[in-house]
Amino acid sequence: MKIKASERMGSSDGHFLASQQEAIKKLTTAGHNVINLERGNPDLPTFPSILKAFEKAALNPINHGYPPYGGKDSLKKAIISFYQQEYGASLTMDEITIFSGSLSALTALPMALVNPGEAVLTPNPSFFGYQTGIHMAGGKSISMDLKEENNYLPNLDDFTSENLEQTKLMFLNYPHNPTNDLC
Repeated sequence: MKIKASERMGSSDGHFLASQQEAIKKLTTAGHNVINLERGNPDLPTFPSILKAFEKAALNPINHGYPPYGGKDSLKKAIISFYQQEYGASLTMDEITIFSGSLSALTALPMALVNPGEAVLTPNPSFFGYQTGIHMAGGKSISMDLKEENNYLPNLDDFTSENLEQTKLMFLNYPHNPTNDLC
């Protein structure tokens, strides 16, 4: 039996990382020296102190089973403390959601907030993952070109009031991974 993907998935370009990994494999097989800038996978072993802390935490029965929906309060409190100390930003517990990875969060966010036809401002260059959730939500992406003359910051004066009125969400982050636009 052949399972047919939904129309929404049929119009997708596929998973960027999978195609990027395939391109890297072809280049290395052909004898090219490739500097791999894709997912940001670590190229060094995990520090022993981290492994020891992981082992200790894994042996503690309180950490067995699934975490609570939305994440543990202790983790959210640590995030609140970090953002206050590092950036002077005051966050509340309900402003923090824990995900199993950035790609799942970037997919879920527009699907939770963006209605079909609404716009999302995305930096250019940017992480490819922004587009997946926007596409699945039926939204449209409006590119914010990050230019050297503007210190690589978005310039909202570049947009019409109509663009901004249609905008439901803006992706901004630092650091970000612009390598997908360079491949």
